[in-house]
Amino acid sequence: LRAGVAPGVLGADPAVSSGVRFATAGRGLFGAVVGVAVGLTSIVAAVTFTGSVEHLVSQPELAGFNWDLLGRDSYAEIDTGAVADQLRDDPNVARVTGLTFSDVTIDGTPLPASVWSAVKGSPWPTLDRGRVPAGPNEILMSPKSLADLGYEIGDTLAVGFPLDDDNEDRRVYEIDMTVVGTAVSPAIALAGSDTPRLDEGVIVNQADIAGRGFEYGGAVLFDVVDGASPESVKAQFPDGLPDDFGAPTEWFEAAQPAELIQARDAIDVLVLAIIALQIGVMATVAHNLLSFVRERRRAFAVLKAMGFTRRQIRTTVLCQSGLVIAVALVFAVPLGIVAGRWLYSAFAGDIGVIVEPTVPFPALVVTVIAAVVLVQLVALVPAGRARRTNVTPALMPE
Repeated sequence: LRAGVAPGVLGADPAVSSGVRFATAGRGLFGAVVGVAVGLTSIVAAVTFTGSVEHLVSQPELAGFNWDLLGRDSYAEIDTGAVADQLRDDPNVARVTGLTFSDVTIDGTPLPASVWSAVKGSPWPTLDRGRVPAGPNEILMSPKSLADLGYEIGDTLAVGFPLDDDNEDRRVYEIDMTVVGTAVSPAIALAGSDTPRLDEGVIVNQADIAGRGFEYGGAVLFDVVDGASPESVKAQFPDGLPDDFGAPTEWFEAAQPAELIQARDAIDVLVLAIIALQIGVMATVAHNLLSFVRERRRAFAVLKAMGFTRRQIRTTVLCQSGLVIAVALVFAVPLGIVAGRWLYSAFAGDIGVIVEPTVPFPALVVTVIAAVVLVQLVALVPAGRARRTNVTPALMPE
């Protein structure tokens, strides 16, 4: 036979059909596919998890901060009434919310409480379940605190507020309040207060405890309309937000909890893990193909004797590696996406943010293409060894 015209299956290219036959012979395909699929599944899961973390970091509302700007005074109470007078008619400002903190008790259990004042618009952070308070004595609770206390949405609780912090007996003002939903408490810290942490604490309307020491807050939050800049709000308070002591105002356009900062820092580690897994996949393929070429020296010698060119021998090996990774990807991509979403859901639920896993399709496409290209590049090494097979010694009887 002339080189390049060796018969293939159903008229297929002989090098391609030979590569497919070699790949599917015996149990070699199963072992190779399993090893590569495990590595690729881990890679896809890591990419999916990393994409969901990046989505969380880029969406502050998932961690409860659904405003555009926060103004905070250390050890000073901001005059939210004066802020309201200045911004109430400003068309660029959609919401203004006053915030302070308190310690409350429910069934004898002490909990941190954030007290929200509706200066303009809705004052509530991001909901997890249920609805926002629409009437008096309705509260939101964090999911973990609600579960720990054994209550459900719709239950009425006796919530105790301290009346006199200077009194050693800590007199308590108790209000029966109905839980109407669960929400994420944003990571906003005020000096001298016990700040609710994402999934712990209660969220109360200031109007329900008006006149009991919560007239002003240590922070004010602003939400501007689309197209407006938070800088326009800062510009209206060049000397800072009004308070009793003229304290300087700290401005923030995000409030990321420590858990999110740690998760963002972990992304670099995850990227290194993905690279390491890619190397592992390539090493697995290279090992399998080198073993295959060593074991099939006689088969390659027969192909060369039949007229296969060096290029066809290389194509045979590359088709074999291509089939292995193609079959592995069929299983690895869906399994990896499911595993990555599950891992992220467990992570997000544990730290108390809104669980919203995503599938980063562009990153997955790049990852899959990179895996295929790298595996084929690695396969060139055993392909080169197969091309150098010496026909005469390989066909001599042992």
